[in-house]
Amino acid sequence: MFTPSSLSVLAPHVHRLAVFVEFGLPNLRLLHEELVISYAYRLASQPHDHLARNLLAEQYALPLQTSFDSLTPFGSHLKQVEARWNFDHTVHVPAFKRALRSRALSIQIEQLLKSPFSTILRKLSLKPWPCSYIKLDQRPVAILRSRLRLNRNHLNYTQFRCKLVPSPHCPSCPNTDESAEHVLFHCPTFSAARRDCFSTLEEFHCPTTFEVLTGDFSSIPPRHRQVALAATAELLLNINLHRPI
Repeated sequence: MFTPSSLSVLAPHVHRLAVFVEFGLPNLRLLHEELVISYAYRLASQPHDHLARNLLAEQYALPLQTSFDSLTPFGSHLKQVEARWNFDHTVHVPAFKRALRSRALSIQIEQLLKSPFSTILRKLSLKPWPCSYIKLDQRPVAILRSRLRLNRNHLNYTQFRCKLVPSPHCPSCPNTDESAEHVLFHCPTFSAARRDCFSTLEEFHCPTTFEVLTGDFSSIPPRHRQVALAATAELLLNINLHRPI
């Protein structure tokens, strides 16, 4: 149960977590836990007479400790991490490190989507790897996409919620909130740019969704991604020229 005071503390943390998710990187705690399991996997792969391997086996066989301090055996800490991750260091799977990183990112996405601050991100199909625009876009366009996806834009609806402007309404549409969805899909000010973008996407059978417009091209065949990248970038730059995102 979140209280008002706890919400104010969680908001910056959730924003940082969202940035990690966008870049396909685990936060420091998950990175530490990933290294714990990775190190245990390396030890389990050593010969049976290896001293460190035997020490880990002895510690791992002990009952799980419920309280932890600086003297907690590595094996107990490992068991706690594996229980939280539902991941076993003794299972030899192909590309173990890649599978481990994917699990870390999946846990991070699960944590983010449980937050009451993830309103926009809950509408997206978050994946355990960097979002497409991170690797494909030029920096100016990538900034615009991230502002929309992370709800850090300069549109009136967002600014009003932060108490930075007197009204959440669109300058061109009375009594309509100037949200990211409104600007991208409905505002008549950008109808010409929107029509050009959408016609290009539809010509190449690309979906005209919020995800695609904000840089997630995972649903588009690789041969068409550059077209989608250019068409959506042109729309965002046109909007930003008249109404800074």
